[in-house]
Amino acid sequence: MGEGTSSSHAPTPTPSMFLNRMENKLNEIEANSQLGKYKQSINDLEVLIDSYPNDDAIYKAYDLLGNNLNYLGEHVKGVQAWENSLENLENKIDGMNDEELVYWLNLSIKIARSLFQQDKDGPGFSRTYRNVCFIPTKMNENEKQEWIKNQFEKSLKYYRQVLEKLPEHLSQTKMKIQTEFASVLSQQEHFDEAIEIYEEGFHNYGKVEWIYNAAVCLWKQGKKDLAYKRLEQAIGTDQKCVQAYKMMADYFEEKNEKEKALEYNQKYKFYSWIPNFCQNIQLNDENLTILNEIQSNQGVECIKTKLGNDFSRRSTEFLASICYHHYHGQIDDEAFNQLELRGIQLINEQKDFLQFILLYLIENCSSTCTIKGTANVLVSMKHPKIFEILTKLLYKDTNFHYPMNIPFLFGKLEDPRAIPVLIEFIEKPIKYKNDDLDSSDGVSLVTVETALLPQY
Repeated sequence: MGEGTSSSHAPTPTPSMFLNRMENKLNEIEANSQLGKYKQSINDLEVLIDSYPNDDAIYKAYDLLGNNLNYLGEHVKGVQAWENSLENLENKIDGMNDEELVYWLNLSIKIARSLFQQDKDGPGFSRTYRNVCFIPTKMNENEKQEWIKNQFEKSLKYYRQVLEKLPEHLSQTKMKIQTEFASVLSQQEHFDEAIEIYEEGFHNYGKVEWIYNAAVCLWKQGKKDLAYKRLEQAIGTDQKCVQAYKMMADYFEEKNEKEKALEYNQKYKFYSWIPNFCQNIQLNDENLTILNEIQSNQGVECIKTKLGNDFSRRSTEFLASICYHHYHGQIDDEAFNQLELRGIQLINEQKDFLQFILLYLIENCSSTCTIKGTANVLVSMKHPKIFEILTKLLYKDTNFHYPMNIPFLFGKLEDPRAIPVLIEFIEKPIKYKNDDLDSSDGVSLVTVETALLPQY
């Protein structure tokens, strides 16, 4: 039988075998790319593309090549690779299936964003995965402007083609891309088309930011009376549209209508201070007076008396707002003190309401002092989830100079479950880098060990 018989049983190559070979190789290259081996990945991808130019998955190779070139700041070459990927998708004999259409849409958006960034930066700028660099070009000023204009026009082309091909049922995705597209147009002073998109978006989705952005575009065009009408629509849709009040104040200032300007400046000051979680602080003379006192040298006295003696939801929101804005010193301390007192005294729905506000502060504030004070109040209230909250915060308490004192709060909690948690933290300290804080020094183990001592 011999060698000839053996070779006669060798499997005949099929397209799926080549596809698997391409896919496997792409997975290997992508793994190297994730390790930061961008130059090696680029070389491997160029070899792969030359070896399998007609493979069904070639568009993925070009896409990955574009990603790696972009990581190295080769943005023009990166866009060219992505455009090659699009071209291969569009030229598929059987057309694109649903999965490939989604790929095409995402790739088109990626190209549009890259081109717009190049338009803003200008020729010679390079944004690598580490730095922003500039290499002087040999272009004269006219050539530079022509290059910038070309990048912008290409960016618009890709945004438009995405919106044209986006399936109708993806309304939320369409809304996000329209918002981005209109912002690009506005930044480059293509106001008429941006206004058209914003006003259509407001009609379709009813979101206040759409009509407010239309007002901004009209204002920049000098059409301030039309802008004012859009601002009225914005406030009619959402009375907490803060920036609309500021623009309206400017509008009346320019018309020399001082009383109107003062009225809208007061509204701007009020609504820009009231956080989103407040539902019980309405704009009226009494609340304006409280706000003015909080922001004056009478702030501590106002908290102790006017707010401290009032256990309404409005008063609770005022106290939590002070903590949210993080006033340093005595005013902050007194606000947390009052919240702690009412946390101990309140019951039923009022207590639930306070806990809801405090959890909002924990989840949405980046200030170490605000989180520390809020966690302390929750400990005093014996919130049912406080052990889990403190455990999560422990590994974020990494700023040696501005600690949250989470180990001490564990001690105050007097929950025996804290002991193994703190011991594990001592024995296996985990280095976390928290970008919201000022340092990543790691919490002091002396602090943790002190918290393990018996409480007297």
